This record gives sequence, structure tokens and C-alpha cells, in this order.
Amino acid sequence: MANNRELSQFGSFVNVDDTTRNVGIATTVRITAGGLFVGAVQAIRADGTWGGSSAGIQGATGTQGTGGTQGTTGTQGTTGTQGIQGITGAQGATGSQGTTGAQGATGAQGATGPVGGSNTQILYNSSGTATGSANMTFDGTRPTFATLRTDSILPSGGLPAGASGGGIVQVVTANKTDFTDQGTAGNTWYDISGLSVSITPRSSSNKVYIAVSVQFATSGNGGIRLLRGSTAIAIGDAYSSRTRMSAATNTETSIESASTTISFIDSPGTTSSVTYKIQGLAHTGGGGGGSSFKVNSGHGNGTNADYPQCLSNITVFEISA
Repeated sequence: MANNRELSQFGSFVNVDDTTRNVGIATTVRITAGGLFVGAVQAIRADGTWGGSSAGIQGATGTQGTGGTQGTTGTQGTTGTQGIQGITGAQGATGSQGTTGAQGATGAQGATGPVGGSNTQILYNSSGTATGSANMTFDGTRPTFATLRTDSILPSGGLPAGASGGGIVQVVTANKTDFTDQGTAGNTWYDISGLSVSITPRSSSNKVYIAVSVQFATSGNGGIRLLRGSTAIAIGDAYSSRTRMSAATNTETSIESASTTISFIDSPGTTSSVTYKIQGLAHTGGGGGGSSFKVNSGHGNGTNADYPQCLSNITVFEISA
């Protein structure tokens, strides 16, 4: 049926062998007064005209022609313009917390800080605040202390020219109220009992002021001297054969008692304990008379109201340099 397209519409009923020219019909063919019918399709009308499709019967599909050669590849087109930047996407959710890392090694011990205040100390720090004893109060202008302890006291404007010390750091005193009789140990220095004190300076540059008052009597010439340890201090210069003393007296009657004083500033140059004491001496002969040396009463050693019973003492003051 490839050469007879008028029969193409009956392709499902009519089979034409193009080689033998034989026609096979797979359906009924009716010829009536109304025309020629192939199956249900009217092929020829009653007036003899063609009643089938003007398209004719579809011929068989021809064989595939050989493929043409591949054309050359066209040139690369120009690059298109850059598209605009898309909008930034939304922030993603925060990830979950990671696990805690292992504890690092302990660092080296830092240097020890300054000692803070205690019930005997007050520490002013760099910010101007004070810590320490509750014995201190502060009214916004100056502190008030129930007890003030210090190693040095100086005037706020400094020491005046020629001055050699500041305030009193500590005081030690000893009072002798009893009567002692040295007897007949003439021309010999001896320690007067009860007239000895020890002090430990807070600073080696501080000085010590010694004030002494001794009430004593001799039966002739006699005197006293001040010692630091075993060294005599506050005595006169060496001169001929004279006895170097701090103070001397001569009592003529049995009831007489001389009051002698010593006032001296020493520079011990130490922070170790220092002992200050008083020694007495009674001369024999040479116009001095006897060798009796009595403290706090007359040399006659009487007990009635005519005889005095006195006080002697020694007081030392540490003075800040």
C-alpha cells in the first residue's frame, strides 16, 4: 500500500504485497446499492465517486537514509553578564556546647603578699583604706587608737636642724623604795640593788635617754656612775688620779642624804637587749672620812623621825631617730 495512499485508511483491513501485487483483505467487503464498503468504511459512493479519505492509504515506512556528516562545532558564545549577588541566607542555629576540656596543671605558687593588719598592727594599703585592729577608729580626718605601737615617731615637718631624735617609742623604769647599806666596802664600785633596767631598742638607729635620781649618803666623799652593761657611760673625762663618776656628794651629818641626778642620751646602736644600771662608791681617807654608803636614807642609819626614807629610780626612754 506504499504506492496507493487512497487505501491507507483501510490499512488495518487490507494488506497489499508490493512484490506480487496480491491484495489480502482481513475484513468484509460489501457492494450494495449504496456503494462499496470495506468493513464499516464506504470506499465508493453510489454515484461512483470515491468515498474514502483524500489522504489515501498510508504506504509502508521507507528505509532509513544514511546519516549526514556532523557539522563543525560553532564558536563559543560570549559569557553572559554576572548575575547579582543573592541575598544572604539566614543564620544557622547555634551548635551544641562541646564537652569541657580536661583541667590544666596547677600553676606555680605566687609570691607571698604583705602581712595584713592584726590586733597589734594597722596596715594602710595602696588604695588608702585601713585594716587591722578594732581598737582603731577613723573620723574621716585622722585615726584614733586605743593603743598605738610604733618603731619611730617624727614631726610631720621633719626634724629641726641640729635635732637628733623624734618621739618616744618606749619607756622602762625601775623604782627603789627600800633602804640598803653597803657597809664598809670603801673605794669599791658596787651595783645598787633595784636600780637596773633592760630595754630592747626597736631600731639600731634610735637613741636611749636615761634619767636617774639617787638618794644616798656616805660617811665621807662618795658618788655614783651610770653603766651600759659593764661599760661606764655619762662620766667625766680622765684627769690625773681623780675618780671618774656621774655624780658625787659629801654628807657631813648622820642624818644627811644627798639627792643626785643623772640625765644622759645614749646611742646603743643595737636591737638587742641593753641593760642600764647604777653603781655606788664611798671613799676612805684623803679627807673623805669613813666608807659607809647608804641608799634612800642618811649614813647614820637611825630609825627615828629625824632620818629620811627616800625614793630612788632610773628611767630609760627609747627615742626614734
